[in-house]
Amino acid sequence: MRACRCWPSALNDTVGKLWLTAAAATGNPLLLDLYLEIGSALRTVLRDRAQRDDFDRFLVAGHGSLLAAIRAGDPEAAVREASLNVETSGD
Repeated sequence: MRACRCWPSALNDTVGKLWLTAAAATGNPLLLDLYLEIGSALRTVLRDRAQRDDFDRFLVAGHGSLLAAIRAGDPEAAVREASLNVETSGD
């Protein structure tokens, strides 16, 4: 698949808010603190990766699947989608 030559800041902000909201929703203060500490660096890495020829478009599509699971109130699907997203993001 052709690489995305941009990672729009609006998308970056939306993804950041999604993960911040998901971390807060867990009720786990350690997870929330961790995300607050690394969130900015993580978004920078994702934006930089989007410039590479081997950028995995799942990083964009996977967030949609996660959001759909959260909206559906399906915690098992949300955990599955979040885990898959994290596992694939390092490829």
